[in-house]
Amino acid sequence: MTVPTRGNWICAAIAGHRVIRFMYDGAERVVEPHCHGLGPSGKELIRAYQLRPQLAAEPHPWRLFDLARVTEAEVLELTFDSSRPGYNPVDQKMDSVHCHL
Repeated sequence: MTVPTRGNWICAAIAGHRVIRFMYDGAERVVEPHCHGLGPSGKELIRAYQLRPQLAAEPHPWRLFDLARVTEAEVLELTFDSSRPGYNPVDQKMDSVHCHL
């Protein structure tokens, strides 16, 4: 399902344990979204586990994405079972959390 606008689609993907694909900084990202909320500056953020690509500059699979920089987002049919090791639902980078695993 292609996602044309921002909104509750991230929380729906998290609740359904659905993988999402999007473009970010010129690279395709395929991630398992774990948490969605607002950062200290009011930016909408997604905490996600990257499935691919694992860029050399990003050796750790956990990544915080600024939703304003996400384009061509798509919720995939692919699902994941549970949270990944190292996930903490109390995300220190978010002032408020809309939804999480």
